[in-house]
Amino acid sequence: MVLFQADPGIQNIPPNVELEQIVGRAPPAQFSRLQYENHLLDKITGKTSLPYTSSVNLKAQDRQIAVTKTEYFISQPDGSFSKQVTDVDVGVPGIISFVYLTTKQSPPRQIQFRKVARRLEEVTGRLFPLDNGSLLSFNIVFAYQVTRGSKTKPAQDLVWSYRFQKIGHYEGYTLPDRTVSGKIYIIARRVIDPEGGIDNTLIHFAESIGAAIKTVRQGEEFIEETRLVSMETSLTDP
Repeated sequence: MVLFQADPGIQNIPPNVELEQIVGRAPPAQFSRLQYENHLLDKITGKTSLPYTSSVNLKAQDRQIAVTKTEYFISQPDGSFSKQVTDVDVGVPGIISFVYLTTKQSPPRQIQFRKVARRLEEVTGRLFPLDNGSLLSFNIVFAYQVTRGSKTKPAQDLVWSYRFQKIGHYEGYTLPDRTVSGKIYIIARRVIDPEGGIDNTLIHFAESIGAAIKTVRQGEEFIEETRLVSMETSLTDP
């Protein structure tokens, strides 16, 4: 049985998952669309993908929880590989997702990953509001499911461990056509997956738009840098 058929939404977060200590008083999303430039380095092969752009569209929101849809295309400079990716995330943009659907297409293959938070464990500390919060750690038991082509595996309950630490802040971020005002908080995020793999990310989070303006993510096999290059704050923006 598939965890969910269509794109997930806020309704897919189980009511027993208490999010207040994690997202309470997080700034709400204040954008309709964000565009990022991304650079990806494969540590194993040493290959760098061509710079690619990703677009993040706000689909729905209920207080601190937002539903975003991200689309991007990755290719190797020699044309030997290409991949189109679509992510639908339910959570705090750029910080954490409690439900998500990732679809990766590298013709003729397609693979989908679904995750739904089942429960929180060992929650300590607080991150939001960012002017007071400093350190937060917890575990999430996710129902995790993989679909390859038309074959879907049964969902498994697996544990991911999270640790967030605010390590500094600065004022404002300049885009080509505008300035993102207010404080930009630098947050160190450490995620340990069910197999013990470690993912470290530095998140530059803009309080005024409720989203990341820059991330530097280091996995065991890659380094990915993402930087905001344009944004729309309403459906009437050009």
